[in-house]
Amino acid sequence: MNLKIFRKLNNATLTKEEFNLLPFLDRKDYIGTAKIRFFKLDSHIDKKHIDWKIRVQANNDLSLLLRKYIRKNLSKFNKSKKINLIELGSSLGAITTLFALREIDRAGLLSKVDIWLLDIYKKGLDETRKLEFNVDLILKDGKFDNKFDKNLLKAKLKSASIIKTDIIKLPKSLPKFDIILSGFTHHHLNIADKKIACFEMEKIAKKNAFIGVGDLFFNYQQFIEWLKKHKNEKNKKQEKIPYAIESFIPIRKHINFFNRSTFQFQIFKKYYYCFYLTKK
Repeated sequence: MNLKIFRKLNNATLTKEEFNLLPFLDRKDYIGTAKIRFFKLDSHIDKKHIDWKIRVQANNDLSLLLRKYIRKNLSKFNKSKKINLIELGSSLGAITTLFALREIDRAGLLSKVDIWLLDIYKKGLDETRKLEFNVDLILKDGKFDNKFDKNLLKAKLKSASIIKTDIIKLPKSLPKFDIILSGFTHHHLNIADKKIACFEMEKIAKKNAFIGVGDLFFNYQQFIEWLKKHKNEKNKKQEKIPYAIESFIPIRKHINFFNRSTFQFQIFKKYYYCFYLTKK
């Protein structure tokens, strides 16, 4: 593990040269420091968590792209018997999936959806399927409609297929999907693995499938400000929660990693962006 970079991240003393080096660090640095962070983190589904507000905003924006796609393809979905949806890097709570289901429900399609949740950490997947997280907080802050069928949503999560694997090594046994989501996960990858992850998303997509990506993005100064905000982050035991090694790429470069899909729309905000493509 690159301990020097790890320490500087957590002291918010990373130099610009080191910031530019982040995309080229070994994948072991990413996996190792992420494990350290998430072992200490109680839950990111917490109204008091420093990132909660932006997490809700970002996933809401990504779901708005899905809304656009569903409206364009509603007749196709109405004729379909089943809609396969997968979230790659779902983590605890599968927030990106829940926001997607909000849009699917608004189109009257929720009963047709089969869900796959994939992540490298099985504990989070198991806890999601058992609903061992604050579902109601997501529904409240996500402004889910009063008519939203919460019982059906919970039943869908409980019956979700879970896959413990790396998003750059998807199982060959996976079916093809109508909706592929990766919400704010690719910043946990180095530059080479980001490209592979995009390729893997296209590989499991049906023709004209929705491929939706959201990710964090910072310039150097923004990232230092972000690290300073997290410098004193603590869990319920008052233990310091370390920040994991991450890297960021411009939205256009990210989009260009998808060479078998057609770009459709993007949203760019401070600290993050979202975009969607359709498989050729």
